[in-house]
Amino acid sequence: NYVKGRPFSPQGVEWEQAVAYWRTLHSDAGAHFDKVVEIDAAQIRPQVTWGTSPEMVLAIDDRVPDPDKEKDAVKRGAIERALTYMALEPNKAIADIHVDKVFIGSCTNSRL
Repeated sequence: NYVKGRPFSPQGVEWEQAVAYWRTLHSDAGAHFDKVVEIDAAQIRPQVTWGTSPEMVLAIDDRVPDPDKEKDAVKRGAIERALTYMALEPNKAIADIHVDKVFIGSCTNSRL
């Protein structure tokens, strides 16, 4: 179990209460879903973020975006600010960026 025993996770009796509650969080029997999406994760290339937001993610064989090619002014501005902050140049190969710190995150447990 990923959560059990981790810092800030419920402990002792509170753990058992949390597990009992979590087990109530399921779809109702016979529930109808408007859409079901299945993704073959084996087909997703390894990815890293290059900028200052989790949405600024690319496959490791891609290149840093060029803000001049972004038509949306808001997105273009965000790219420009991220490039400046991260000291990156447009079109640089992601694989050529030296990685000196890594944060492995997940939306699991409502964390980033």
